[in-house]
Amino acid sequence: MLSMRSQAEEAGILLDSPFQALAISTEICCLTLWSELQDTIKYLIVQGEYLFFLGPTGP
Repeated sequence: MLSMRSQAEEAGILLDSPFQALAISTEICCLTLWSELQDTIKYLIVQGEYLFFLGPTGP
């Protein structure tokens, strides 16, 4: 929490209450999860296209 507070203060965000700190940490967590989810979706799409073009017979 201390590092989160110092990072926020460096970015010019004043943490007046623990609720603001919680909101910021939640937002960072959600952005991280969304980024990982997008990467996973892209990977699955690529794998799906590969399997589609490969066909049921295989190489």
